[in-house]
Amino acid sequence: MTTRKPRSKHPLPPDHHLYRPKTYIAPINATPASSCPIPHASSTILLRYEREHNRPTYRVRIAYNRHTSRSEDEEEEDEEVEEVDLSAILNYVSPLELERFENAEFKREREAAAVAERERLREEEEKR
Repeated sequence: MTTRKPRSKHPLPPDHHLYRPKTYIAPINATPASSCPIPHASSTILLRYEREHNRPTYRVRIAYNRHTSRSEDEEEEDEEVEEVDLSAILNYVSPLELERFENAEFKREREAAAVAERERLREEEEKR
């Protein structure tokens, strides 16, 4: 006579020892976050330029908001301008501000290229 093992209520599948990463994907926001990462401040990108090794550097205006001692409704702003490397830009401005600035830069670059192309075509017409 053979003895049978009692069946488990929750038998493990044969590949239970294999690692399976979680398949949950965090929701993607339709628009980037707009809050400034610096507490009690607002920041705006003024300019982008390339420094060493063609890395973008941003000039950022930071306005610190602080309540005055006269009234809590009144605020004074202290402003400063900082040069910020690409690797640290999101420590100074919100993702929405970075997107706003870059889209404006791309538009300005497209417009400048279109003006240059029109000028080139006009010069070619004059040569003929």
